[in-house]
Amino acid sequence: MKKIVFAFLLSLGSMSYAQLYLGPEFGQSFIEVKNESIGRSFQPGWYGGAIVEYRFNNWFGIKTGFNYSQRRKGSSTYDTTQFSIPGFDIATLLEGVGLTDIDLNTYSETHSRIAFHFLEAPVMARFSWKDYYVGVGGYASYMVAAKTKSYSNSRTPFVSIIDLEPIFTLLGFPEAAFLIPPAYTESNSNTRSKSGIRSFDYGLKGSIGYQADYFGFNAMYQFGIPDYRTNPTGKNQRHQYLQLSVNYLFGFSSKEGKSSL
Repeated sequence: MKKIVFAFLLSLGSMSYAQLYLGPEFGQSFIEVKNESIGRSFQPGWYGGAIVEYRFNNWFGIKTGFNYSQRRKGSSTYDTTQFSIPGFDIATLLEGVGLTDIDLNTYSETHSRIAFHFLEAPVMARFSWKDYYVGVGGYASYMVAAKTKSYSNSRTPFVSIIDLEPIFTLLGFPEAAFLIPPAYTESNSNTRSKSGIRSFDYGLKGSIGYQADYFGFNAMYQFGIPDYRTNPTGKNQRHQYLQLSVNYLFGFSSKEGKSSL
């Protein structure tokens, strides 16, 4: 048994083959920002940085690096509130003037998109067969910035068909008209706050690729473990997406202590 282990370690550390590879890698992530009953919505995100590979032999190596990763999330919230004025029974008031079955609700909805900016360090074991390889490992990343774009609107149907101001004036309470909501409103906002968002993320990462001499390309899948929110509610929402990238590697061979360049 000891001889087998020794032979395995010797094959990994064989200085007759071991090579170091360095180079840039660039690509895009394809991120699902919403998953609704009518279909899924995806948005791209940029991905790029530097690769560091150390190949112990012609089939096994370690792949790591340091890169920038753009991620995205989307959310929608809906709310319904009933119009009311303290001291007034609006429904009874409308019935008194012959208006029944009036919808007194205000319907609101907010749609948000968050763009995250992360610095990331992946670490994967690399298993090769000829020019093809599979990578299995994980990653750790830190969020350096986040930007949220939101769009909101609200509509109050009864306001567009009933003018309550003359009714309140007739009753001797004209000031109550100022409490009537508008028939329709909408607004947009942009914020750069990281409040409520987890800064540190980690998870699993796998890849398959093709590397011919210096040029290569690969497909990766990244699966985050924690929820991206600091106070999550409902279903777990983590960072998970597909990445496609290309790279160009420069090899430095240990043979005779010289560079292969």
